[in-house]
Amino acid sequence: MAQSIESWLLRDFDRVSTISQSMIKQEKKELMTLMWFFSQIGVCDLFCQKPLRYNRLGNGLGLNEADPILLYSGGLGEKQGLGLVVDAAKTCSEQGQAGCFEIVGEGAAKKRLELQASDLGLNNVRF
Repeated sequence: MAQSIESWLLRDFDRVSTISQSMIKQEKKELMTLMWFFSQIGVCDLFCQKPLRYNRLGNGLGLNEADPILLYSGGLGEKQGLGLVVDAAKTCSEQGQAGCFEIVGEGAAKKRLELQASDLGLNNVRF
């Protein structure tokens, strides 16, 4: 039952990312086309593709169809370096670029990140 629910949820997204090739291999064939592998080293080409289809997440956030949604979901510890995400949101805001940075999770760095975004007056970062 849990696997059926997982498959149903995954099919509602444009892409699903993972840092493990073995996780991709475990997915059912119809879901493998959704999977993106993010190694521990960033690959800029992954971020230079055409925008993905708009989904109900953007509508629920009050965004326009053309606005990108950048989502981090996971642990909010110091080792994740998520201050860089807040810095990127600041740069996008300064350049007048629309979109939303969603940071989902819990951890020791959450309060600091919320304070950082608040101190910078960012309205394009949500926790």
